[in-house]
Amino acid sequence: ANKLAKLVEETSERGITFKKGIVNWKEGLCIISCCDASFAGELQMEAPLKGEDYRSQGARIIMIANHEYMTKEIIHFHPVAAVSRTLKRVCNSTVQCETYNISTAIEQGDIIRAAIADCHGMIKDMKTWETDAAAFMQHLWFSDCDSTVKALTKRFPVQDTTKRLEIEFSILRQHLW
Repeated sequence: ANKLAKLVEETSERGITFKKGIVNWKEGLCIISCCDASFAGELQMEAPLKGEDYRSQGARIIMIANHEYMTKEIIHFHPVAAVSRTLKRVCNSTVQCETYNISTAIEQGDIIRAAIADCHGMIKDMKTWETDAAAFMQHLWFSDCDSTVKALTKRFPVQDTTKRLEIEFSILRQHLW
């Protein structure tokens, strides 16, 4: 994330181009939540957290694409949200900071997916907005943390984690399954 931030700063005159025809807005839409985190790498904090070293950095980007591109070598998409910042919660492992970060990315992606589904008239009732939005379009999750991915794809909860992390996995598994 820091390398990307530096590149963006060095090439700030370029900007982001939204090309016409890249996304078919009528069918086959999907939301992509892509995230990464670095464990305990933040050593200089700003107030009010000054002096709390070893916090983790989390970055995520939420994109809109057509799911047909997911089988291609080159993916065309529109970025709709991106952030890189220090995680609010102090983490004691890589899997913990990656999981907290992906949880935030998924929530953000779900809200964007619901807004798009609502624009297409696919939200039938505010009580069923999550189910309605999920039926309308896929939400793809990307993480480079193998431990988090394995924990989420298991049928049964992971037992060797903290209670807070187990709760986070349960929430994410509920979305996934």
